[in-house]
Amino acid sequence: MNPHQMIQNDLQTRSLQISSEVETMLRRETRALEHDYGALAARLQVRLLNVPGAHPDQPNRCCMLTIHQPGIGPLIASAISHDLRIALRIAFANLRDMMARRNDDGSAPARIGLAIH
Repeated sequence: MNPHQMIQNDLQTRSLQISSEVETMLRRETRALEHDYGALAARLQVRLLNVPGAHPDQPNRCCMLTIHQPGIGPLIASAISHDLRIALRIAFANLRDMMARRNDDGSAPARIGLAIH
């Protein structure tokens, strides 16, 4: 798979080789966001990349979440960690904070994109 290719992922896709723990976290965080923000789509756009020059046994990982909201454009929350679980926790926390600020007018993002670098 071309590492730069954006693919659709319904969190069932095993070719991404994400651990079941990370998959469970993605499901839980996505459900929580849907509960809090209603119109958020559960489907994620997922891209997996390794940071060039990273140590193969402990690659540097960056989790970047992008919100696409009509009329506003993409908003980005990102986090970098050697541990993908930590990066996801931070990125989802950043995303929640950003959505809370952006949704003062009652609008909700149309979809969410997730890229793990």
